[in-house]
This record gives sequence, C-alpha cells and structure tokens, in this order.
Amino acid sequence: MYCLILRPLYPNHKQIAECWNSGYGNVNVRPEAVVKAFIGESATSSDIRTWDTPYFTAISSKSGILHIFDEIRNLPQRKVDKGGQMVGQMVDLDTFMELILFSYNAQLTARLKDTHRIFHEFDADRNEDLSLEEFETIMEQYMGGRFTEREVERLFAEMAPEANSDNESGDEDEDDAQIDELTF
Repeated sequence: MYCLILRPLYPNHKQIAECWNSGYGNVNVRPEAVVKAFIGESATSSDIRTWDTPYFTAISSKSGILHIFDEIRNLPQRKVDKGGQMVGQMVDLDTFMELILFSYNAQLTARLKDTHRIFHEFDADRNEDLSLEEFETIMEQYMGGRFTEREVERLFAEMAPEANSDNESGDEDEDDAQIDELTF
C-alpha cells in the first residue's frame, strides 16, 4: 500500500527508494501533491465522484473517506527553503503516510469486527460455518436484493469453495495439520 500511495508522488521505483532512504521526517511534499496522492491524479477535490481511492473505497464509507480527506488537508505545514530560496509550504511525507496507514488500519479493523459480528449474528445453527441459506439471509439483509439468486449462489461458491467440493485429496487431517502449522 505504501508504494501505491507514493506512486503519484514519485512515479518510478528509484524515486521511491530515494524517498525511503532519506530518513524519517526528511521528505517534504507540497500539500496539493498529498491530496492528489490520496484522491487520484485526475480527481477534483470538490467532487468526490471523481476520486480514485480504491484501497479505502473497499473498506470505508463515504463519510470515513471524507474524514481522512479533511485530516489530510489539515496536516501541519511548514515553510521550507532550499539553498536560501523559499520553496513554499510543505507537508512532511512521513506524517502523511502515517495518517493514511493508521487510518487504513483502523478502517480495516472496524470492517473485520463488523464482518465477525455479522457472521456470528447470522450463523443460526452456531456451527461456525455459514450455509447457503444463512449467506442468502445476510445478502438480503445488507444488500437489499441488489443481487439475483444466481449471483448470490456464485458469490457463496467463491467465498466458500470448500463447501462445494468433496475434499478431492481425501486427506482432510493432512490439510488441517498444514493449516495449524501456519497459525501462530
């Protein structure tokens, strides 16, 4: 994600590496550049419909994205001069990146907690596994009929592929052991 956000500010990998090697707090960026890094190069800050924030759109609400945008616009600015010439008002890149990454983490954590709560709320038989019927109930409750029955079934198949197979390897204990090795 770090590289995705830096990409509009530093278009090639060499520039991103130079940025990383500059040291914490030593990279200054124009305020309008960090706004563009967040909302997208061709976006208009006054029109949220033009914003390109895929990493936040997937996990955040419109109000959550607007809140982060306001925080970005209110980042502390400082006057910077290079070689005696005033460059202008700048924002510390590390402060911007911390804001983005901490905000993303908070939004993702909230989304995961919400997903966990929904899962347990709709797991009617409390077997820690959603059936197609339980999944359909969730989809109806939260998606309000935006998906056809066939689309819901496809989504369920994508989300729970093991429910649609008979464990072709036939070695369920070995699979469980491999999973246990990955958990820590």
